Amino acid sequence: MNLNIEDKPKPKVNLVELLENSQIKPEQKYNKPPVAMIINENYKTKDLLTLGNFSIIKGDEGTKKTMLASVIFSAFNNKKTKGNIYNLQALKTGLNIYIDTEQSDYHVWSVSKRISNLCNNNNSEFMIFALREFETSLRLEMIEQLFKNFGSKINYVVIDGIVDLIMDINNYSEATILRDKFMKITKENNCHISFIIHNNRSISKAMGHIGAIFEKKCETIFNLKDGANNYTTVENAKKRGAAKFKDFYIYFDEQHRLPVITDKIENEMF
Repeated sequence: MNLNIEDKPKPKVNLVELLENSQIKPEQKYNKPPVAMIINENYKTKDLLTLGNFSIIKGDEGTKKTMLASVIFSAFNNKKTKGNIYNLQALKTGLNIYIDTEQSDYHVWSVSKRISNLCNNNNSEFMIFALREFETSLRLEMIEQLFKNFGSKINYVVIDGIVDLIMDINNYSEATILRDKFMKITKENNCHISFIIHNNRSISKAMGHIGAIFEKKCETIFNLKDGANNYTTVENAKKRGAAKFKDFYIYFDEQHRLPVITDKIENEMF
């Protein structure tokens, strides 16, 4: 896919126009954000992710955060099962982008192969980027350029991990600017972004001021906790505008070399 990198001039700010466009009028009807993904629970569905919003996948180191992200990402690309993977069902289609900021090219390639296998080797609807080698500010510029290039074609994005887009994770101003930037990006492009971040040690709070600031504005929080026998519990720590989903589990199937989602430790699938 051709990236066609072109810079566009920044528009001038018209405060009067911004205020007019931001006014909410009771007599005017506003639609709910389009649902991008649902979760199936005992023959009932719950909204999981919506367009124009962002979510957080968090947990201690080694709690399969990337595995969960790869399953969610794969559901958006799995045409053969019409968006169904385990209990997850994607309702929206478009260009899906996976961005890794911390792993080597080899490890990102391994994630890409896992995604490709989960979505039946259908690679036409997604792009994967490894940005570890670049400076912090350049990583963010490259991500912004992707949105400039593809705009509303973008449906779903994973950024693993967000702390590599900021110089100081405990700088409140820097973290706020970054959050505001992505709130604007998700609204303007009508897409959903999932950010992966580590928890602070020994507590279930996302790392640094950047974690706290992003948690306050996100739609959904997936909190992962290690369990017995290679199982990780996925908790719904936050859900804005819809009922929380029930805890489920994720583990790695060594035989098939793929992550598996289940509702019971006994390996019974949804």
